[in-house]
Amino acid sequence: MNKLVIVLGMHRSGTSAVTRALTVLGVDLGSYLIESQEDNPKGFWEDSEMLSFNERLMRAVGMEWDCLRPIRQHD
Repeated sequence: MNKLVIVLGMHRSGTSAVTRALTVLGVDLGSYLIESQEDNPKGFWEDSEMLSFNERLMRAVGMEWDCLRPIRQHD
């Protein structure tokens, strides 16, 4: 049986640490992880395709990752 594990959280909220801990417990994160960078040398432990989908979804409703206003419902 396949299972899907999703880690959700705000920017700088510890999601990388939680996701990394899941790998220690045997969760396979796949092959498309965001590469480590100078400001996060241990890596982000985040799927690049899922990030891309999330960014497209936010743009579709006029949002960006750092926007705090409520999402408006469209008719």
